[in-house]
Amino acid sequence: MNPSAPARVGYEPITPLPEPNSEEDRIRKKCLEIIEQTPDEYPPLPISEVVQMPMYAEVEKEFEDTFRDECRDKLRELMKDRPWRPLVQQTAMQFIEQRGIEHVTLEQVVGEVRDISRAALPLDVANELYEMCQKFCAKALENRDLNWSDREQ
Repeated sequence: MNPSAPARVGYEPITPLPEPNSEEDRIRKKCLEIIEQTPDEYPPLPISEVVQMPMYAEVEKEFEDTFRDECRDKLRELMKDRPWRPLVQQTAMQFIEQRGIEHVTLEQVVGEVRDISRAALPLDVANELYEMCQKFCAKALENRDLNWSDREQ
């Protein structure tokens, strides 16, 4: 990560992964093993949540099919005249220059820039997008709930 990058506003500080083969790394791996090996011991979901899951999947698909592009357009509009884009470009260019263009992949650049770009996103923009998504989901779930009620009668 770039030390000259802005601090993450509204997020917990980023904690680096432990060094490979260190005690911390072994503990982390053991915890992951335990989680992966015993999924049956997790508490079951309440019946109401299990019943509603297909509805949530439908809303998610509708969001992906229709509303995601609207959110992207709104994000572009809100970020148009902000210093966010040059910061992300500068961070990516510094990373590429440090490693050399022949020795870096797109995934590595995205991985390096992702947290910095998210941290630099202004809170008012993030809140506006969050509210848009929240309204969409509430409306979609309400419509489905009304349709579900109509079917039962």
